[in-house]
Amino acid sequence: MDEVQCIFKDIESKNTNEQENNSIKEEKVLVKYTELDHNELVKLTKEAIHNIIESDPLLSGLPTDVTIEELKAQIAVAQGQAITLYLNRGELPKLGIVVIFFSINIQTF
Repeated sequence: MDEVQCIFKDIESKNTNEQENNSIKEEKVLVKYTELDHNELVKLTKEAIHNIIESDPLLSGLPTDVTIEELKAQIAVAQGQAITLYLNRGELPKLGIVVIFFSINIQTF
C-alpha cells in the first residue's frame, strides 16, 4: 500500500512540476508576443497571408492584397459553386468576372 501511495505522490509531483514549467513557458510566450507593436503585427500578418497565397496552387494567381470577396469567389470557383467569365475588351486587358450560383432551379414542362 505504501508503494502505491509513493508512486502516486511521485506522479502528482511530476504533474505539478510540468504545470509549473508550462505556466513559465506560457508567460515567456505572452511576453514575447506583447513586445510586438501594431505595425509589426500587421507586417507579420501580411507576410503570412502572402506566403499562404503563393504556396497554394488554388490561390497563387491572386494578388497579394487580395480581398475577402476575391478569396471567397476563387474558392467558390474551385468547389464548382461559381464560374469565371472573361470579357474581351478589345485593346484593354481581359476582365475576369466570377458568377456565383446561389440556387439553381430547373423546371421542365
